[in-house]
Amino acid sequence: MAATYSSYQKWGAHPFPELPPILPSQKHLLAIRTSALKAGEKDDILKIIDASYVTSYNRLARDRPTILVPGSSPRWAPLVHAPALKQDRGTYFRDKNASQYAPYPTEPGVRAIFTMKPDFDGQEVDVFACGNTMGSLLAFIGERDRTFRFVAERWESRCS
Repeated sequence: MAATYSSYQKWGAHPFPELPPILPSQKHLLAIRTSALKAGEKDDILKIIDASYVTSYNRLARDRPTILVPGSSPRWAPLVHAPALKQDRGTYFRDKNASQYAPYPTEPGVRAIFTMKPDFDGQEVDVFACGNTMGSLLAFIGERDRTFRFVAERWESRCS
């Protein structure tokens, strides 16, 4: 089951649908509610440090999933006349990588990294996530009401 933008018929509808049932492969699923978290000390404020740009990519409209590395923002050109927008119909994925690379949704990002930086040391990475998952995690620690699910894996050499 995929959430679609077209399922929200009017503005102001709750933007987060119920999650689909847990699959057998998700038997280790852990649910954490923001209400269960304890408020930390002022020194315990979470912040992002030592972040750096690694690479980028663009998804190309092809029959097979294809990326262009490095990526860039689309070139903006103002329209002469504002077109009337049609109502959404069909399925619109929030995470196109999950729909096109289902077994390994972060594969395009990993391939982009090693295309641009073949000697990249993956052991130095603390957190690697798609934009949707990272946004959900940031919303969670910011105590915003957002229902989400993601798969997490760890590298034994980096986690204690």
